[in-house]
Amino acid sequence: MIGNLFGPPIAGYFSDKYGRKLVAVSGGVVFTLTAVILPFIPSLPGILAVRFIMGFANLPTAYILAMEVCEPKKRSYVGILLALPWALGTMAYGGIAYYVRDWGWLQFIMSFPLVILLPAIW
Repeated sequence: MIGNLFGPPIAGYFSDKYGRKLVAVSGGVVFTLTAVILPFIPSLPGILAVRFIMGFANLPTAYILAMEVCEPKKRSYVGILLALPWALGTMAYGGIAYYVRDWGWLQFIMSFPLVILLPAIW
């Protein structure tokens, strides 16, 4: 969450300077790579550093970009649909964690859909 505190102001600056799409794509790539690398880090300080990077890369830029291109009447629906995968994934954690007891494998399994969807960015 500390990464979420520092990421958006810096992302806002870079979004205005270089474009929202570039910042959203780079944030998505960094988030995906760090999510996949996380289970293989052996130390707690390393895990905390990677989680900070994940929070920093979890930028609201894609949400803002979607709101800018959406017509005002549909913005509430688009906002809900953008948050829906996160809500469903959070609900699925309990069921998947019941079968996958190791936290590393759980993190890897839950981050694997990001790897599958990574080519969709381009």
